[in-house]
Amino acid sequence: MKKMIIELLFALPLIAGGVACGSDEEPAAPIENKQYKVLPHTTSMEVRWKDAAGVVRFCVEYAEDASMDAVQSVEVEAPSTNVLIEGLSPETDYFVRTRAYNGVRWTEWTDITPIRTAQFTVSVETYNLLGADITTKGPSWAERKSHVGDIIRQSGNDPDILGVQECSIAAQKADMKAMLGDLYDYSENEKPTSSPGLIFWKKGAFELEEREIVDLLNGKYPNTYEKQRYGHFVRLKHLASGSSILVYSVHLRAGSDVATADLRKEMIDNLCPLAARKSAKTGCPVIVLGDMNCTPNRLIGGIPSSPQVYKSHGFLDTFTQTRQRTNENYATYSSSAAVVEECRVEVGENGSRRIDYIFTYPESRVTTTRYATVLNFAEDGTANKLRSPLPSDHHPVRAELNFFYE
Repeated sequence: MKKMIIELLFALPLIAGGVACGSDEEPAAPIENKQYKVLPHTTSMEVRWKDAAGVVRFCVEYAEDASMDAVQSVEVEAPSTNVLIEGLSPETDYFVRTRAYNGVRWTEWTDITPIRTAQFTVSVETYNLLGADITTKGPSWAERKSHVGDIIRQSGNDPDILGVQECSIAAQKADMKAMLGDLYDYSENEKPTSSPGLIFWKKGAFELEEREIVDLLNGKYPNTYEKQRYGHFVRLKHLASGSSILVYSVHLRAGSDVATADLRKEMIDNLCPLAARKSAKTGCPVIVLGDMNCTPNRLIGGIPSSPQVYKSHGFLDTFTQTRQRTNENYATYSSSAAVVEECRVEVGENGSRRIDYIFTYPESRVTTTRYATVLNFAEDGTANKLRSPLPSDHHPVRAELNFFYE
């Protein structure tokens, strides 16, 4: 299979002479190279580049054959640094080249680079529901539960696969099954105290092939960390294609002390090789979703953050894999005060306030088209005030993923 993420090089000119994108006039002499990427999806591809001084326009050409017959082109004005080209066909070979314009002359074309679009796209979501046994963070579960169902099923959300955490109480599980059961099938984590309680998938789109409850501590520290130590795993067959996906839902321990940070690292260090081996054995891509209880770049006693540990194992954060992001500067979690008193969400910068994530593996089998933190804002126009009541102290995180197979 061709490598999915293609890095393109073209040179940036510093000399003059005017031509159009399709002109055959002699191009500007190259003096330096810059890196560009093409990320194929199922019916689209994203071309992205670094901001380049002096460039005022980029041109992308693509065709279904290497001769570039019936070529199509897209021009993008600076300061944009990416373009999403849509209307492509699934599982189809395309050939791409690109060049830049400095307001006077064009660079040479890059070499023609082949890519292949993905087999299918799936929307995936993770949602910490706030346990029904927790009564100190605003309304009770009885008051919140219909709002949980509403935000999951609302237009523009409605995920194909959903993993929920803090859903260990039998009555809360029963309510979730009742709310989603007309559209979704599910796997239940039978461990009575385990937080990753249910994984849902759309009926008619997937069927269950395998499931397992995974001890992320490999038997260490018996009878402790019962809420967080068990990951919930399913292997789902995508019925339209016949291909399968491995899905893990986890909830790592909360805390800012060194011992807790080390425990989170140990759990990820156990999970990632396990999932990677299963991926290699089955030929299936992996999704890991859940509440990781750590912001992206937070170091505690020199211990890397949860996302950094995932990255060290080759797992990719869907937030960083696409520039098509919604509510990227908002936290995925609201503090107790924000939930109870103000019904608001904290604001960060470029995903810095996230503790809920969707990771994918390996890079050659999954790309991300879109990412969103799902927020319903109040109608008063306040930038961080949400509709009342908040369904949970966490906010759903959703990604559209594209899957590639041999």
